Amino acid sequence: MFSFAWIVYIPLRLVLWSEDVLTYDRAIDLIGLLYILVIFGSPLISKTKSKINGVTLLIGLPFFTISSYLFPDLDTSYILLIKLLSLKEVILVKKMIDDIDNLHPVIARIAPLGAIVPGLVHLIACGWIHVEDSAQVLNIQDPIFIYGRAVYWTITTLTTVGYGDISARTLAQMAYSNMVMIIGVGFFGYVLSNVATLLARLDGARESYMTNLDQVESYMSYNNIPKELRLKVREYLRYLWESRKGFDDNGALGQLPKTLQSDLAFFINHSVIEKVPILQGASQDVVREIVVELRSRVCVPKEYIFRYGEPGDAMFFIQKGEVDIVSENGQILATLGAGSFFGEMALLNSSPRNASARSVQYVDLFVLSQSAFHLTLSRYPEFKRQVQEIVLQRSA
Repeated sequence: MFSFAWIVYIPLRLVLWSEDVLTYDRAIDLIGLLYILVIFGSPLISKTKSKINGVTLLIGLPFFTISSYLFPDLDTSYILLIKLLSLKEVILVKKMIDDIDNLHPVIARIAPLGAIVPGLVHLIACGWIHVEDSAQVLNIQDPIFIYGRAVYWTITTLTTVGYGDISARTLAQMAYSNMVMIIGVGFFGYVLSNVATLLARLDGARESYMTNLDQVESYMSYNNIPKELRLKVREYLRYLWESRKGFDDNGALGQLPKTLQSDLAFFINHSVIEKVPILQGASQDVVREIVVELRSRVCVPKEYIFRYGEPGDAMFFIQKGEVDIVSENGQILATLGAGSFFGEMALLNSSPRNASARSVQYVDLFVLSQSAFHLTLSRYPEFKRQVQEIVLQRSA
C-alpha cells in the first residue's frame, strides 16, 4: 500500500507540483515510519524472509522532513525519491493474490499485471514529463492534460506503435525514448506472450479434448477403421465433452484427501443415493463412504449394461439419460430415467440378474460394486444388520 502511494505521489510531485505542497511532502515522508512498523510486524512479509535492513531504513526514515527543517531555503524534494526503493515490495501483490483461494488460478496469475503495468506506465510518463518539459516547450499549463499526454506517449512507445505525433526533439528525449522502447520490447513482449498462454489455459479442458480427439483420429486413420465405426467413436467423444467437459470423475478427485473426496462426492450424488431403500435410515457416515466408492460410467445407445442371467456384481444409479429394463424374451418391463437406480438385489444376495438393462440413448451412470458395498458393511455392523433384515424380508 505504501509503495503504491509513493509511486503515484512522488513522481507527480517532482515533475508537476512545486509550490504549496510542503505539508503533503512531510506527511508522505513521515508515513515511512509506519512502513517500518508494518515491515517489522507483517506475517506476509515474514514469509518472504524480509527483515529490517539498511534499505528498509533508507525508505522509512524521514530524511526529507529533517532536511526541510535544517535547510528551509533549499529544494530537498528529490530526497523523496529514496521512497521508491520500496518498489521491491510490489512482488508481495502476487503473494497476496495467491492467498485468495476463490480466484481461478489463471486469473490469479494475470491479476498482478493489473498492478505492475499501470505503475510502470505512470513512472515512465512522469519521466517523459521531466525530459520534455511541456509547460515550457509547448506552453501547456494544464497539469491534467500534461499528464494525460505523457501517458499517451508512454503507451504508444512501450507498445512500439508510436504514431510520431509526440516525438523526441532533444538528445535527452531521444535517449529516454530509446530506453523506453527497449523496455517495451522486452517487458510487453513477455507480458503479451504470457497473457496469451494463460488465456489459452482458461479453456485447458477443451485443449485437452481437442488433443485427445486428434490422437484418436490419427489412430483410426492409421488402422483403416471403417467410416461407420469412426462416426460412433467421434459421437462418443463429443458426448463426453458436451456432458462432462472432458473430465474423468473417477480420476479428477483422486489426488484429494479422502475427507474432501467424500464431501465433494456427497454434495454431487447424495440426492440419488438417499433414494435407495436399503440406504434409507443409514447414518451419514455410511452414505458418505458409499458415495466415495461410486464409479462413473458412460453407456452408448442400445448398449447392454448387463444381461439376464449374468452374475450380479454391482448396482447402478442413473445420472443422465434413460435405461430400459428388458425381460428374458426381449419385452421392455420398465424405462428408468435420471435419478433412478437398478440392480440393487445384486448387492443383497449375489443372485443372477433376473432381467437385462439396456441404454436408450447415451446414459451417464454411477456404479457401486458389490465388493465396495460389502467392505462398507464390514465397517458398520449396525448397517450390516439392517441390510440382513431387508434380505430376509425380501426372501420370505
